[in-house]
Amino acid sequence: MRPARGPALYGVFGTILVLIAAVVAVTGCEATVHSRWAKRQDSVGYWSPKLATLPINVHGTVPGSEPAETLARIPNGTNDDSYTQTGATSSLRSIPRLELYVGGNTLPVNVTYCDKTPTMRSVDIPAGKIMLAVAICDGPRLVATAREEFSPDQVSNSTMSHAVENMKAWLLYAISRSLSQVPTAEPG
Repeated sequence: MRPARGPALYGVFGTILVLIAAVVAVTGCEATVHSRWAKRQDSVGYWSPKLATLPINVHGTVPGSEPAETLARIPNGTNDDSYTQTGATSSLRSIPRLELYVGGNTLPVNVTYCDKTPTMRSVDIPAGKIMLAVAICDGPRLVATAREEFSPDQVSNSTMSHAVENMKAWLLYAISRSLSQVPTAEPG
């Protein structure tokens, strides 16, 4: 006989999903999310605690900012050069991380987000908005992506960390909606 873990387990995940929905509702934003690459083990419960400490490989800058200023606005923000200087024994591309594209109007073609040299594509960005596009990469494997446009005041020195947290919430939402997370029927 199996131990009854279901209710407690679903309670934790239910709480996480309610918090994600609350963040999304409070911000009143819309985002584009994709998670067709997620596998069964890529659950909200697996990635949610990891997102707080994963390095964020930052590409691009907030308009009017220098690259170092943009990095300083982003908790756990890094790039290939600064990551190498930390003395890390593994390459940034070989570990779980977020890939974050800031500003501009190009972002990777989905399947190439985690590549060293992704294939880029152009997107339309509304006037006066700044795009953030992010992906969870488990080493070279893409898990989920999200993109959202923000007003300049939402990515200022004091608000960029909130924008990044919002993007993490979108990634967890994408994973929660993935077909890989649909429960399979247990044999009777």
